[in-house]
Amino acid sequence: MSQLQEAQKQLKDISVAEIKEILKTNYPTEYSKMIIDETAPIQRVDYYHSKLDYIKADRKLNLIQFPLFDNIKDDFKFFEGGVPKFGNQTIVEHEHYLSEFANKEGATINENNVEEGLSFTTFPFDTSDNDISFNQRKYFLPKDTFQETCTKCSGNKYITCTRSECGGKHEWKCNKCVGKGETTCTKCNGHKYNKCYSCSGTGKKTKTEYRDGKSYQKTEKCGSCSGKGEKPCGSCGTSGKVRCNNCKGSGQIVCSTCYSDKARYGTIDCSKCHTAGKSAQIFYLDTNIDNLQESRILKLGEEFEIETEIIKNHINEELSYNLLYKNINGLVTDNSDKISSKILPTYENDLNLSKTNHPLLLNAKILYQIIPCISISYKHMLTNEIHTINVVDIWNNPELIFLSDAELTKTNIKSVGKSAGKLFSKIFKTKGHKLKEDRKIEIKLMIYLAKSDGKIEEEEKTFLASEISNLEDFTNSEKNIFFDLMNAEVLPELTKEDVTFNDTKRGKEVIVMLEKMALADGEFEPSEKELIEKLKTLL
Repeated sequence: MSQLQEAQKQLKDISVAEIKEILKTNYPTEYSKMIIDETAPIQRVDYYHSKLDYIKADRKLNLIQFPLFDNIKDDFKFFEGGVPKFGNQTIVEHEHYLSEFANKEGATINENNVEEGLSFTTFPFDTSDNDISFNQRKYFLPKDTFQETCTKCSGNKYITCTRSECGGKHEWKCNKCVGKGETTCTKCNGHKYNKCYSCSGTGKKTKTEYRDGKSYQKTEKCGSCSGKGEKPCGSCGTSGKVRCNNCKGSGQIVCSTCYSDKARYGTIDCSKCHTAGKSAQIFYLDTNIDNLQESRILKLGEEFEIETEIIKNHINEELSYNLLYKNINGLVTDNSDKISSKILPTYENDLNLSKTNHPLLLNAKILYQIIPCISISYKHMLTNEIHTINVVDIWNNPELIFLSDAELTKTNIKSVGKSAGKLFSKIFKTKGHKLKEDRKIEIKLMIYLAKSDGKIEEEEKTFLASEISNLEDFTNSEKNIFFDLMNAEVLPELTKEDVTFNDTKRGKEVIVMLEKMALADGEFEPSEKELIEKLKTLL
């Protein structure tokens, strides 16, 4: 069966009758307690799992600009000649030269992604055995590949020194000392002497003497400056001048940036051609081919959600890829069907792929699987409460998910103290049959009868549910007894104690009710007859 046929099978509509049959076949124990109305609404979502194995092409127009040094001039000759020699484009026969040029000092590479489509006639992809080759040759464009005299140095290899003070002079008068080699001493400001700090420039010092217990002030000449109030400047040696730090006393500045030899005096290396005198460029098309894989899980429908991990458990890992799309230099093979034609555009959008522009989709193989899921409500046969179930992968490998536990027992404090009469079904409402123990026996026997032939027919479930009505007034342990009996694969053997009612009349009424239940589906099965006969002997 093809992927499309399998998908169409999964997408077909489903009825309540079909859902019931699927549950009955795959989950007989759970289904035996479900009453699903034939008019119950069905909610549905479909999960699309897909994998794409694809080949894409990215193309770049690269411009290498580099100084044309003498040692690579011969190598560059393989690219010279222009359109007259090569035409509008040609294959790069010596690709290693591109790396050689790109690694030269001063080389720059400008890469530009190709976005618009290129002519397959002008720039075909290399193929091997009718498939795209993963090793693609490079094309260069002759009209944009050439050498030229360096426009910055006009081929002279050097340019005038760019240092503003130099301007190509290489040596000039020091502007700080005006060529004298010395400047005014900053310590004495050219005065040659500095104020004596010991006497603050007064030349005198005052000291205190003590005689006969009294103090006397005495003024005398400052010993530090000999009474002059100033001292010779230690920086300039009383000359008032010091050596110029800017020119180191020479009066001249020599440029440290440019050359001093006669041939290159006052010049620096050309930063564009790095003293080659010529520059060259090669404009070429580079192609990169990648083989990649992606996967997606998409959901169609908003009614309810299934956990992704559950969906993943239903993915068929043995599915094979089918060729979806192939483009060999404009020769296109398109095997899209109505499912894959909707899936592929989601990949193209997410992965920025295109069938006409770059990144260019050249090959696509796809596998896809549809996992249909439904949601429906049912009534529990014993509790008469409404619950909802989800069924994942309904047609192939149905997984039943309960959204609530129908048999989870909880204390109902409102039920405490209710009269025994509220436990009885609509058939047994007479005052003489309102004992709770009798009601427990009745429900147990109905369960035994329902399971006696190994299957519970819809009519039997409906009959039993209507007779039980609800379990509100039973304790949790009593409810669990009923649930355990419904879930048991083999029921315990009935004894006389199991059918002991408060009076024999009650027992006979129960037998009549069980006979009605056995005939609810229109057939009185032998196993049902056998059970009822056994009950009669035990009463």
